[in-house]
Amino acid sequence: MRVISTMSLALLAGIAAAPALGEDQAWQWYLGAGIPVTNIESSGFIADAAAEGFTVADELADVTIGWQGTLGVMVSGHFGAEVRYSASGNARDEPTISNLSATPLRGSSKTDIDGITVYGIGRWPLTGHLDLLGKLGYTFQDLSLDVQFPTVFEPGVGLVGSGIDVSDDDDGFAAAFGFRIRVNDRWAVVAEAEYLAVDFDGRLDEPIRGSMNLEYVF
Repeated sequence: MRVISTMSLALLAGIAAAPALGEDQAWQWYLGAGIPVTNIESSGFIADAAAEGFTVADELADVTIGWQGTLGVMVSGHFGAEVRYSASGNARDEPTISNLSATPLRGSSKTDIDGITVYGIGRWPLTGHLDLLGKLGYTFQDLSLDVQFPTVFEPGVGLVGSGIDVSDDDDGFAAAFGFRIRVNDRWAVVAEAEYLAVDFDGRLDEPIRGSMNLEYVF
C-alpha cells in the first residue's frame, strides 16, 4: 500500500508541476467524501469450501454501504486527475452447510474490499450547473473474506467446526461515469457508477459500485 500511495502522490505532483494551460483553465484542487454502495458476490466460495471438506449451496452475495474520500485536481475546464480511497463496508451472508449434520445448518460470512484508485477525468458541461463525468484509471484493492461454519457434535469425534479466512490483493482497470451538480463556486454533489476489474484470482465477481459524493473546491 505504501508503493501505491507514493505512485498516487507522484501523479498528482506531476500534474501540479505542469505549465498552466491558460487563464480560463486554472487548476482547481478539490476534496470529496462519499457513500459508496457496492455489490459484492463471490464466485469461488463453493470451491474453497469444498477444498475444506464442506458442501455449501450458494455463493456469497450482499450489497454493502461504505465510505470513500477523494483528492483531485482539474488542470483545465475539461480534464484532470484524482486519487480515491474506498472501503466497501462488510458484506454479510449466511451460507447453508449441508454436510456438518443431518440437518443443514447456516454459517456466517463477512467480506469486504478496500483500496486506492487513480483516475484520469473528463468533464463536459451539459447546463450551467450540470456536468457529465467520465473516468478511466487503475485500481489496487485488498480483499478480506471470513467465513465461520457452525459447530456441531459428531459421535466419536466431538465438537466439529471450521471456517475459511482469506486475505488477498488484486489490481486492474477501473472506469466510472456520472453527473456533477454545482451548488455554488465551492460545493458540488456528484453521483457516480463505477466498475472495478478485480476478481482476486476468481474469488469475487468484478465489483460494481454506485456512490453519492459531496465535493469541496479549494
